[in-house]
Amino acid sequence: MYEIKISNIRNVLFWGPKDSFKAEITELELAGNFNIFVAETSEIIDEIMNSNLIHLLIIEAEKGYQSVEKLVRHHQHINHATVPMLLAMKNEMVDERCDFFNLGVSYFYVKGNTYYFLEMINRIDRDMTFKEGLKNMSIAVLDDDRLQLAIVKDMLHRNQIHDVDFYNDPKSLLKVKRRYDIYLIDLILPEVDGEIVMLEMRKRYENAVIIGISSIEKKSTIARVLSIGANDYITKPLNEQVFLAKMYTNSRVLMLLKENEIKKKMLQELAIKDGLTNLYNHKHIHEILDNNVKLSKRYGRPLSLIMLDIDDFKIVNDTYGHQFGDLVLTKVSSIIKDSVRNSDIVGRYGGEEFIIILPETEGFDAMVLGNRIRTAVMEHDFPNQIKVTISGGVGQLFTSGEQLIYDADQLLYHAKHNGKNKIEYRSIKQNGMESYLTS
Repeated sequence: MYEIKISNIRNVLFWGPKDSFKAEITELELAGNFNIFVAETSEIIDEIMNSNLIHLLIIEAEKGYQSVEKLVRHHQHINHATVPMLLAMKNEMVDERCDFFNLGVSYFYVKGNTYYFLEMINRIDRDMTFKEGLKNMSIAVLDDDRLQLAIVKDMLHRNQIHDVDFYNDPKSLLKVKRRYDIYLIDLILPEVDGEIVMLEMRKRYENAVIIGISSIEKKSTIARVLSIGANDYITKPLNEQVFLAKMYTNSRVLMLLKENEIKKKMLQELAIKDGLTNLYNHKHIHEILDNNVKLSKRYGRPLSLIMLDIDDFKIVNDTYGHQFGDLVLTKVSSIIKDSVRNSDIVGRYGGEEFIIILPETEGFDAMVLGNRIRTAVMEHDFPNQIKVTISGGVGQLFTSGEQLIYDADQLLYHAKHNGKNKIEYRSIKQNGMESYLTS
């Protein structure tokens, strides 16, 4: 079964004989997320649309071009033009589709193909999401013609696009530090040419949408504007439908870029983070440690490391189950994160072991922190009054990162064999070794 994932479309109005849409209505009813209305005559449409917020209008093309044209014109006249229209056609005749497209119908499907019908529903919903996204974008409009600025302002505000700043002087826009998502720039400006402004904005903001606006229709001019980095070009006088269509199309590209950036960051996070605790994983914590060792040696600053291990974790898992074991791991990692500074780095070293890298920290101070974490874990009330403890070893940098981990690991081993629930630290003095054991 085709899965429908929608967020914008709930109320769907069919125009045409109910029997003609039997398969489509059945599919939407199976999806379970739609309120379905049917208008078998054009007289009923206004009544339904005036009393319900319709998100999608589906039209039977077999009613004929003139009937559809009449409906579409009326539909636009009574301010329902923002409601998308999906035309149900008998076949894929390109010429016929072009005629309907020129009326303002943007979406089509062939009757009988329910898979393609549902695919179109999903596509329309995605497009509506992009159109909604434009309302949240920041826009800068640069034009020295005050009347033109007023026209653009009216078009944008009428379509609920309000985060817009208007400039009639190119120098004022160039001085602004704010980064806009979209720049609408007139070509002919006083003092500074519009193309220069576009070029500068492209240098500053690689992914911003830049659209040139001008009454010049020369192909050479349009080609030059696009070649310097503009995303699109709109000629004056502005046609609202064309203007908004270009805004939506270009903003969609920007939104997809932003989505890709978010997904890229998520993938990067997955590559360096442990899935259960959301701490840095073994591989990445070593990379971070190497960098901190280099900085510590370069600037002669202290660097310490704590290695912690949950006591008797295998017994916890075997006695209470792996689900409870996961709960213990996530809670202990949370206690550690809440205990450290923003500059400290926490990682899951493996299994039930954790590492804390402490820049600008002497070994004794690291031992104090480790003991504070140990106490917090010991005093935490896990479900069913189960008590959990940790042990740890603290190392301070003297030679290398490998030495630092080795020292902390050996001291952790000693803490385990000295009774557990302890943090062990060894300080090097002139007259030998000085050990601290905390419990």
